[in-house]
Amino acid sequence: MFLCDFCACHPPSWTYPCTDFESPEMSFSVSKGNWAACNDCYQLIEARDTHALIQRSATAFLSRTAEVLPQEHLPSLEHICEYLEKLYTEFERHRTGDPHPFDQEHTASHAP
Repeated sequence: MFLCDFCACHPPSWTYPCTDFESPEMSFSVSKGNWAACNDCYQLIEARDTHALIQRSATAFLSRTAEVLPQEHLPSLEHICEYLEKLYTEFERHRTGDPHPFDQEHTASHAP
């Protein structure tokens, strides 16, 4: 099952064409290909509300991670937001066009 590459909470409805790029702060990790977005994240991206997109994604990540890690091992919300800001900046720099309806055969997974 595919999930939104931004919040990883909902099935995607949109695909953003994107070239490959090295993930910030992780030279061993490469983002490959297009990114998928659910309707909620799509709305934030199109509104250029990066702050709300980062908060949505970071909160969702912490919620999922808290289910498997003890509290003392969780990264801080501030740290996650700082990383996502860098990641989403790279996403914007490497976008190659407008979003189009989701097609699972042409989308890679990048969920935080």
